[in-house]
Amino acid sequence: MALQEKDISIDEAKARAWINDVNSEIIQVESILANVGNEITNVIDDDDPIMVGIEKYGKEMQDVSGTMVKEFKSAMNNVEDAVNKLVEGIRKIVDEVKSHHV
Repeated sequence: MALQEKDISIDEAKARAWINDVNSEIIQVESILANVGNEITNVIDDDDPIMVGIEKYGKEMQDVSGTMVKEFKSAMNNVEDAVNKLVEGIRKIVDEVKSHHV
């Protein structure tokens, strides 16, 4: 079976723009989830079992959403590191080729 050639090229500007867009969206989601969590954990009537349940749910939601946002940020850091390494590797190869053809 013959090896198929794969295109592993990368448009650095598009990759960095995508990373910035995703990071901005993560920040927006984090802010929205924090606002929702704050609203539903500020229970006015501690005697109302429904409100106490909502408050409990809000605290659980804050924990889960905090973990989710942390993991998304970590994933995006890994994506950014991979793009940086790929771009750096390509630049080294290009520089090496140029130095042999001068």
